[in-house]
Parts: sequence; C-alpha cells; structure tokens
Amino acid sequence: MLLFRQLKTWIYWKAKVRWLQNWGNFKMFNLNNKLIIPFITLGFKIIGILLVFGLGFGGAFLFNKYISSNPYSFWQIVFFLFIFVEGISNGLATGRWISSSKEESWLLASTPIGSIKYILFLWIDESLWMLRNSFFSNIAGIIGALLVFPVKITYLVIAFFIVIIFYFLISLCTTLIQYYIIKKSVYLKGKGLISNLLIPLLLVPIIYLLTKILTPWLLTFPVVSESENILTDYITWIEDGLDILLSSGELVLSLVNQWYYPYSLLAELMVNGSFFIPIIGSFLYILFLLLVALFLLNVISRKDNVTNMDNSKFDDKVTKFFILVSKCILNKKLKERHVQYYLISLLKNYLAKRNLFVVLGSSLWPIITFIFTFIYFSPNYLSERFVLAFSILITVYFPFHVVNSIYTKLKMKLSFDNEGSFLQVLIAYGASPEYLYDLKTKVVRVLSLPGYFYVTVVTFIFMPIPIFIKVGLFILSIISYIVITKFVLLHSVLVPHYEFYNLSQIGKYPDQIKMKNSINTLIISITLPIIPVTMYLLKDIQESLLIFFSTLWILVGLGIGYFFLSRILKKRFTYFDIEEISINRTYIVNALFWKERLILIIFTIAIYITGAILSIFREFVVAEILVLIPVIIIQLILISSYNQKRKIENKRNITIN
Repeated sequence: MLLFRQLKTWIYWKAKVRWLQNWGNFKMFNLNNKLIIPFITLGFKIIGILLVFGLGFGGAFLFNKYISSNPYSFWQIVFFLFIFVEGISNGLATGRWISSSKEESWLLASTPIGSIKYILFLWIDESLWMLRNSFFSNIAGIIGALLVFPVKITYLVIAFFIVIIFYFLISLCTTLIQYYIIKKSVYLKGKGLISNLLIPLLLVPIIYLLTKILTPWLLTFPVVSESENILTDYITWIEDGLDILLSSGELVLSLVNQWYYPYSLLAELMVNGSFFIPIIGSFLYILFLLLVALFLLNVISRKDNVTNMDNSKFDDKVTKFFILVSKCILNKKLKERHVQYYLISLLKNYLAKRNLFVVLGSSLWPIITFIFTFIYFSPNYLSERFVLAFSILITVYFPFHVVNSIYTKLKMKLSFDNEGSFLQVLIAYGASPEYLYDLKTKVVRVLSLPGYFYVTVVTFIFMPIPIFIKVGLFILSIISYIVITKFVLLHSVLVPHYEFYNLSQIGKYPDQIKMKNSINTLIISITLPIIPVTMYLLKDIQESLLIFFSTLWILVGLGIGYFFLSRILKKRFTYFDIEEISINRTYIVNALFWKERLILIIFTIAIYITGAILSIFREFVVAEILVLIPVIIIQLILISSYNQKRKIENKRNITIN
C-alpha cells in the first residue's frame, strides 16, 4: 500500500507540473487567457478521435472488401500493431526520457526510493503520460472497426485487458534495454546505427518495390479527361490504386499468420471465443516477458553508469574531421576556438553520440530511391519531364530535409534555449544572444554540410540532365542551404523554453512545435517552385521557361524569406531581455494582435477555399496560386504572433505620454 500511495502521489505531482509546463507559458498567438489554447487543443483532439473512428471503420471496410473477409486475420493485424509497434515505440521514447532525466539523481538523493523502484516510477509515469495521446484514439478506432467485424463484448473486454498487459510489458522491456544501452553499456552505445543507417537501408528495397508496383497507377492520375463527371474519375483512380496496394496484403498476412503468436492467440479468443489455448499461451508469454524485465532490472542494478566515459578513437577522428570542416566555413564574427569547443562538447555528449550517423543524410535514401525508381519505370516521353522536374525540386528540398533532420536529432545541444538558465551566466560573462545564435548556426552548418554535399552531388551525377543544368541547380542548392541553415534555430529563439527539466523536452513544447512548423512551411512555400514545375508537367511551358521561372522563383523566394526572417530575428534580439530567462518572467501579450488582422485572415481563408475547390475541377495552376498565397500569409502572421514584450511596453509608454 505504501508503494501504491508513493506512486499515486508521484504521478499526480508530475502530471500537474507537466500540464503547467506545457500550457502555462504558451508564447504564441498573443492571448490574454491562458486556457484558450488548451481548450482549442482539446477540441482538435476530439476531432482527431472522431477521425480515427472513421479510419477504423474505413480500414476494416477496405480490408473486408479487398484483402479478406475473415475477422480473425483483421484482428491479428490490429493486435500486432498495438502490442509490438506501439509498445516498442513507447518503450524507446520512454527509455530516452528516463535516460536523460534529472529526476534520477534527485529521487536517489532526496527519497528512500531504491535504484530499481525509481526506474519503475519514471517508466510508469512516462508511459501513462504518453498513452494519454493515443488511448482514446485507439478505443475509437477499435469501435469503428467493430461496426464491420463485430464480436461479443465479453471476448472484447478480456482480449483488450490482455493486450494492455502485453503492451506495458513490451514497453517496459524496451525501455530497460534502451536505458541499459544509453546509461550502462560501453559496447552497445553505438552511434544510432539502427535508426540512422539500418532502417533507411531496409526501407530502400521496400520503397523500390512499392514504387515499381504503383508507378503505372500514379501515371494514370486524371489530370485531363474527356469525362464530364470529374468526381467519378477521381473515385475510379483511387479504387484502382487500392486494388493494387491492398491486394499485396496477402503477402503480409502470410508472414504474420501463425497461430502461436500472441496476437494470433488474442484474435482467436476474441473472434471464436476459444479460451483454453489463448489464455494459457498468453499467460506463458506474459510470464516470459516478466522474467525478461526482472533480468534486465537485475543487470541494471548491478552496473554503474558509464555516460561520462572518454571518447573512443573513432570519436576523436570524427571530431577532428568536423573541426576541419568548420575551418572551411568562414564567419568573421565568430572565434574559431569557440566553434571548436562547442563541437567537441557536442560530440562528447552521450545523447548526441547516439544520433551521430544522422549527419550522413541517410534519411534521404528512401526518397532518392523513389525518385530514380519512378523515373526508370515511367515511359520515355514522360521520364524526360520527370527528370528535370525532380532535379529542380530537390534543389531546395534536399538542403531543407538534411538540415532539419540533423537539427531534430541533435536539438538537445543545438537549440538556442538548450542552455537553460545557464544562459544568464553566459550573458553575464559577455556572450551576446546574437553571438550564441551565430555560433550554433555555424555548428549546424558544420555537421550538415558533409551529408548534404555528398547526397546532393551523387544524386545530380546520376540525373540524366545536361551538365550545365546540373551545375546551375547545384549552385542554387548551395544558396538554399545557406539561407535554410540561417533560420533552422529561429523557432527556439522566438518562443524559447529555458525551464525544461529533461533534455527530451527541448523543442517539444506546443508553441515551439507550432512555430517551427510555421517557419518550415513558409520556407518551403516560397522557395519550392511547385507552380512552374506543374505548368511544365502539364505542357503549358517548355524546358527553357521552366528553368528560367524556377530559378527566378527560388532566388526571389530565398530573398523574401531571408529579408522577413532576418528582420524578425533582429527585432527579437533588439528587445532581448535577460530577465525572460527566469521562470517567473512577466507574461505580456498584445491584445490587439488578432483584431488588427481579422479582415486579412478572413479574406485569406476565403482565397484558400476557392483554390481548393478549383483543384477538384483540374484548374491546377490557378488552384496552386490561390492556395499558396494564403498559406504564406497565414505563416507570416503566425510567425509574427510570438509575444514581444519590449515592443508592447514601448507602445504602452507612447500611449501614456
């Protein structure tokens, strides 16, 4: 009972702290009432649950129509996804959280909790916190599926109870393995080999096969048709794709259709009402997972942490390589020794080491596979157009993707606010916010340049386009890379959160996520020449005009983006106040922000809806223009909506005077 009371108190306290951290300091939208954003988010969550209900029903309906009418096969896949896919993903995320939590030292020093109990406390707390996002959605999806494949409520409840046990035990085992690798093992630390090398490599043949199968269907998209019924054309095209895609589901079923697997036992219980074998089999699996968890806990309790170990010879060589790269990237504002020190500090961090191979740009390998496979299996008269279209699009997309993937993996060291309250000390000793931003921006460039360079060069080498076009597009890509890297940290400056208590929280606050999405959407919208490419594919313009308009689009877009975002950044640093780093800083908003822009927003939404409707009627170029303009305007408004303390105070002073 004492353990239960301790756990209940811990979870209640942590949930309250997390709620206040996530929503108590929302720095966008300039809203006086702090409850507006949480309630709006809750509304979207409810809409999301309803959508999942529809997806559950739609998925079951399509499965019944195109793959198999056997409910046993359907529930096999559902239980497999929930037990293994969600259980393992939850365990990996929880393991990362526990491994980087400051609560470990606090719990061991300030409470009588033992070394094993605190791990279980943190795991239960984090698992329940993460499950809150998907629990009701999963229930809604299951209810939707039950409309197509109904079962008895008794069997459903029993099966669901056993599934929850499987889910938590697999999550626990995955968490303990992840924790052991990060905190305890010298030999298994790795450099993110599985997530950053193995998984992209495994995706390459899968993407190749899927693209090969789907390319003939994708080429039949009803861009132009003699039919008067446009809706019928779209529905027919979608049904043809579903026939191709879902018919391959038989191969998946053959791989998972073994009666002795845990998800098969549960499907047997729920569909056919068999109790003896499913219950006994599930009990044996649960017992096995418990023994594995106990073994892992025992191993963990016997070993000391090794997170502060020295760099290996490989780590030292990697560090020297990146220091050499940093010397090739000139920035007169920065002292080279500061860049080298920060690089060494980052590459010594045990969490950064676990994602080191992300710098290879491996996340682009599946995309490159799709591009070349699609071009290869397209007819000659179309492949020539697709080659040039893809070459122009990757000019902007490759640097954008590589830079953002590296920042996302290493944001615990690259984010502007990752220093926490220690930033006050740095500023007190003479470091300006602008200098720190430039320093971290250069480190991002140093880490991303090798991967971006080799992926882009290799792709352009194999693209069958004239050499002068390759050189021109590569120069455009380098310019895009320079501009994109300039603003990859911008969201963490506009809406910083220095109050994090776990490194896994960096960059994951709701307002930071929204600001980052807005900045990325703006950059892609104004730099990716989608309209000239669409006109070229529709044969409205020739190759020479495509190259001219695309080059103009990219350069003008980069210029506009650089001007606007640089102005925002400069204004932010002009009114930067060291007091805002304090957790108890003043919350000041501009109540007139949305009133001043209401007419513009309504007009923008109307244009967007008009563009969406025109796309249905195959007026693609006009539709893209009418959709793109509102998207850009909305993102500009959202980026400008961060709470600008000094600017508002100045307005008040002018009003008083």
